[in-house]
Amino acid sequence: MAKLILKYSMEGLPPGVNSMYRNVPGKGRVLTKEGTAWKTAITDYVGYVVNRMDPRPELTKKDRLGIDIVLHTHLPLQFDWDGKVKIIQDCTMKVLGLDDRHIFHGNVRKVADDEDWFEVSLWRAE
Repeated sequence: MAKLILKYSMEGLPPGVNSMYRNVPGKGRVLTKEGTAWKTAITDYVGYVVNRMDPRPELTKKDRLGIDIVLHTHLPLQFDWDGKVKIIQDCTMKVLGLDDRHIFHGNVRKVADDEDWFEVSLWRAE
């Protein structure tokens, strides 16, 4: 049975990959200012949520996790979800001291909505 570790939602949606990164000769793809701002905002907010949890999630490098991400948007046909999902899961895992190699199960949905926001549920697969 899966055990919920973390659940949060956040207003807005991260930009797509083309707005998130730019090509720099000799350095490859680097985060843009907009990408850096989103990465900081998501990481800070997840840190805030985790620090308010009692008890805090205790994870190990052996844990196998699952993640559910729901992207709510007023423009459901205007973007693909790949880049948005990648930064959300990277920031979430960074706060927990792991990376996305520990995600073994994932579900992503895009939902038509009046507002742009996303919700994340992270769980331990047992």
